Amino acid sequence: MLYNIGGIPMAWPIILGAGFAKNPRDLLSFVGKDIPLGAYVVGSLTLEDQPENEGAVKQWPANWATFLAEGGGLNCHRMQNQGTEAGVDTLESVPLDRPAIVSHAAFAPEDYAASMVIADCSQSVAGHEVNVSCGNTKRQPFAY
Repeated sequence: MLYNIGGIPMAWPIILGAGFAKNPRDLLSFVGKDIPLGAYVVGSLTLEDQPENEGAVKQWPANWATFLAEGGGLNCHRMQNQGTEAGVDTLESVPLDRPAIVSHAAFAPEDYAASMVIADCSQSVAGHEVNVSCGNTKRQPFAY
């Protein structure tokens, strides 16, 4: 069966959440495996690069088998990422076997738009996700 989610054809209606693969190279461990994923999600990416989390980066679980056995996972990565332009450049060099969706995060509405314009220029990007609810930032949640 083929699923069409947001105009993106997928073999499965399941995608990894934003934050699981901040760098597109993190997806290589999933490529070619018999894992029921319809698409890969990269990011969230911000317009400008963001430094690493101060202190230990926490992610549980660290592997797919434990994720499936436990039925989910958690992370506290903050918004660390290489920025949209570098992230999309990296994505173009990774041989993925499923569609790629870029998750965008921003601290101002115009930054979401600018980030999407950059990613939309890539043949490797099948779609976009807008992350407006990430609690992994130093700033308090805010409304636009």
